[in-house]
Amino acid sequence: MSLIAMRDIQAHIMNDVFGQIVRLNDATRRRRGWTPRLESLLTAGFMSGMGSDRFFDAREAVRACDRGARAGITGLRAIIYRLVNVAGDHCGGGILSLLRWSAERGSMAAMEDLRDLDPEMAESAAAFLRRHTCGIGADFFTKIIGPFNYPQLSDRSIIEAHLRRTGQKASEIILNARGDTLIHAAASGGSTDVVELLIGRYDVPVNLRNPHGETPLLCALRSGHVDIVNYLLDWAADAKLTSKRQENVLHWLISIPDSELPDLLARLITNGADIQDPRWALSCDYAATMITNRFDRWDCPGAGAPLHWATSRKRAVLVKLLLDHGAKHNDRGRIGTNSTPFEQAAYFHDHEILRIYIDTKYPRPRVPCFDTGHDSVLHNRSDEIPGGSLLIGLSALIREAIDGSDRFLMAVRWGKQYKAQLRETLKLLGEELSYQQLVKGVDKAGRSPLHYAAYRGFHEAAEHVYEFMEGASMIDTPYGRGGGITPIFEAIRRDNKTLFDFFLDKGARIDIRIDSPGMQSRFDWCILHAVAQDCHFSGPELANRLLELGLPPDGYEPVGDQEPTETPLAVAIDSNNFKLADLLRQKGANINALSRFTLSSHMKLQHPMTILGRIIASNLRDWRSRLKYLLHPETEMGHPPPPDFLVGPSQGWTALHVSALGLQTRDPEFRRDLDAEVSANILTYLLEFYDQPRQVNALTIDAARTTALHIAVQTHNLEAVVSLLDTGVVDLHIRAHDGRSVIETATMCVEEAAGQARQGDLSDAEDILAALLDYEDQRH
Repeated sequence: MSLIAMRDIQAHIMNDVFGQIVRLNDATRRRRGWTPRLESLLTAGFMSGMGSDRFFDAREAVRACDRGARAGITGLRAIIYRLVNVAGDHCGGGILSLLRWSAERGSMAAMEDLRDLDPEMAESAAAFLRRHTCGIGADFFTKIIGPFNYPQLSDRSIIEAHLRRTGQKASEIILNARGDTLIHAAASGGSTDVVELLIGRYDVPVNLRNPHGETPLLCALRSGHVDIVNYLLDWAADAKLTSKRQENVLHWLISIPDSELPDLLARLITNGADIQDPRWALSCDYAATMITNRFDRWDCPGAGAPLHWATSRKRAVLVKLLLDHGAKHNDRGRIGTNSTPFEQAAYFHDHEILRIYIDTKYPRPRVPCFDTGHDSVLHNRSDEIPGGSLLIGLSALIREAIDGSDRFLMAVRWGKQYKAQLRETLKLLGEELSYQQLVKGVDKAGRSPLHYAAYRGFHEAAEHVYEFMEGASMIDTPYGRGGGITPIFEAIRRDNKTLFDFFLDKGARIDIRIDSPGMQSRFDWCILHAVAQDCHFSGPELANRLLELGLPPDGYEPVGDQEPTETPLAVAIDSNNFKLADLLRQKGANINALSRFTLSSHMKLQHPMTILGRIIASNLRDWRSRLKYLLHPETEMGHPPPPDFLVGPSQGWTALHVSALGLQTRDPEFRRDLDAEVSANILTYLLEFYDQPRQVNALTIDAARTTALHIAVQTHNLEAVVSLLDTGVVDLHIRAHDGRSVIETATMCVEEAAGQARQGDLSDAEDILAALLDYEDQRH
């Protein structure tokens, strides 16, 4: 499971899964040594916390990264120095050689760090990258086939001697499995004299393409060999040709030094390069250093136009040049969900490039306007500033900046500078937000920037959004409709104590009514319900603070004639959140609180029942832990009062009645999906606690006045009948309201089944009658 996939599941499940991965990795490490893929996932998980702050531990992330690096994960070797800096630790010896090794294999992170620590060594690594690994860390020429070995590919005299001796055509000599020829190898490796020999003397076509559609010009650009690029352009190399992966020469300007870019771009355009070409290259997954379980668009350029690649590689000068020549900053390709280069700059928190986009495409002064989403704005003409502009797509930029705020991804991109990059990016977008109103929020649900940051679980982003985007005005603003979820509720859903504390310290209201998940427009839940449902680890601590601030342990009273909902205690027990349930019971929560709603209001019952009754009626396969918590004589809180045996007071239903009734306990709309095996197991378990004659033979107080055994007989529930008879305390002579004993009721059921020719029902009814008669005989 990837880091991104884990983010999309419920916080307590995510934390439980991650905890299991930690334990699995520890156990595996003791038996067989390190598991590289697990160590990679642990590195990301410990660094980011995955939206919940439960597992955020920078030092543990460093340890996992170190283990993975030593186990052979190239990507982790490339970033360990950054993670060490973020964690506030110090690297041991050998870090320079490790960074150099990673930089020579295409890691941008390692190359950046090496330039800071040892510029001379960084230049040497860059020269190796250009000379031996195609400028990107690709291993195209590590396995050479044909008449030459690798060192000979750059030796003009050896190549010329071979061509003279054999008479082979230079353009037909294939050197590797991907089909590169001599000129592709020379252009990739920076062998200018070999390129000149092949074109000038042996008439190799300047636009010769390998099976991947790559020309020598593209190869030379990719490796960053400006002299070869200029030579090929002198020979009229066609700059408009693209590879089969849709890469064109402009994509690989990311390999060219800033100082060379203006003249080289002009020459490429003269030779056919088209800035307006809407074609997107595929993701460059054969290059650079891939980091397992990392979803990013930086170290390995993702699918996109040349402007995307320039943005992803932090090439501000190149971005400005491409924009000045007409590159489209809002290019989404053919799929509307793709990110634009403009949005990528926000996602990467590259505020320098983001400002270039804004200043180039949307020069000030600003015209106040309304952002309506989907890159659209409505213009308020009464506030128009002559000569001003409207920035398009601000809501998307803010959303992207927040989405990029995963701590692990930020640390990989920026090292210890990530906090400054995040802050400056959100500050810049906050300045733009002062001229716009986000009519539809930043996502399809209509969340405000603060709300969205909380929804994603990024507390660092939330803090800066609050600071720069008028967060005080958003802190109690629900999304969608009034009375809904506010940012502090999203912090609860993420089980993120840091976020919760931040919002609470900023004065967020805790007395807001919200919708229960299952019933819309009731607004009958409070923040304690959310804690009970989603906070399985920090729940008791958060709930205790809320209770101290005055929230009632059973939630708010119903409004008007509204029926009572589940209490927070009921939700906690339904969610197996028993530590929180203990706290709520200690604080006075009612274990016998009545409601017709259960399972987070996704099921409605026919009559109000206690928590015990609702658990029985829910008929869930994981019932045992909940009933054990309620009925076992001792819990972590000592000896709490047990729940009432009478679970449906209005009907006189006991726990045994509800178990026997099955679907009849539910509202007609919800009478489906009864698991007979589960129902039988629940009744058997209940009878371990309720096996006294007065309990087994209790009569309801409704019009039917029946025992649980009567109900089991009437519903042809043979398993329930057998379980009740096995108690040995059943009184077969008790008569229901219709005057029939259990045996008389069973006899009637046999006659009805026979009359209606229902073979299955007849068989069950006959078996039930036989069991009752056998029990009667044994009693006499």
